[in-house]
Amino acid sequence: MNEIREYIEKCPLFKGGKINVNYLGSKPLSFSIDAVPANPVIKEYADGGRLCQRLFVIASRELYTKKVSENAKVSRFYEDFAAWIDEQNKKGNLPPLPPPLSAQSIEVLSDDYLFDLGERDARYQLSCRITYYKD
Repeated sequence: MNEIREYIEKCPLFKGGKINVNYLGSKPLSFSIDAVPANPVIKEYADGGRLCQRLFVIASRELYTKKVSENAKVSRFYEDFAAWIDEQNKKGNLPPLPPPLSAQSIEVLSDDYLFDLGERDARYQLSCRITYYKD
């Protein structure tokens, strides 16, 4: 997960901000990459190699108001982030993984969604997946 975090922190939308792993702060504006349970093995090959996956969400704690324009900014951020991931994937610019792992693709699996709502803030998240080959 640390390699994925370092990769995502390079996205210009985060403007050098810190992204946590499996921990979302209680105050806006904070970000986290959270692991999602899933079967890691997609396919096993005769040579012993495996095509694997890691599911994760990009989560943020945001201010939540009744202003449509403020809440629309959050959706726009996630739309732009999804476009950045898609562009990086098409270019083959994938997270460097430690041997014997080799990244194959990274993709967004869902639109952003409101996961949890408080009185003044909300948790939004977007589901993603990285696939990788393991010798």
